[in-house]
Amino acid sequence: MNLDTVAERLGCSIASAHPVLGDWGEYNSATHTITLHPALSGIQYTATLAHELGHAAHRHEQSTPATEREADYFAHWLLIPLCGFLRAAQAHHTMQGVAHELELLPSMLASYAGRIRGCCHERAPGAGHGRGAASRSASTDTTRADTR
Repeated sequence: MNLDTVAERLGCSIASAHPVLGDWGEYNSATHTITLHPALSGIQYTATLAHELGHAAHRHEQSTPATEREADYFAHWLLIPLCGFLRAAQAHHTMQGVAHELELLPSMLASYAGRIRGCCHERAPGAGHGRGAASRSASTDTTRADTR
């Protein structure tokens, strides 16, 4: 997904300057502007912009653990297609390999994999204690990249 298009649809502007508060980027809710450090490039630029777009989409007015988590989840949604993640996890034996194939920061991918793993390990209400083969298979496929 083109992040500039996302910013445009959100009505958010992007500026290249040294952020006042953040190391690499920040969102100003008063001006609905994202400021990105001019030294950012490639994967780091993309990850930072996607995260800051999360703040813009939610119109966060301050940085808290909860708003940072929301911004991260939004960035995951923008940058990590589930099917692409699953294919890459099957093809690579390390989180680094998966991150390289998907052109993501390993830290972002690790956070996403943790969220996916959490979803796969939840039990439906009333479900038995044992896990069937299909359940084991789904869990193994989604977490393989971070377990080897």
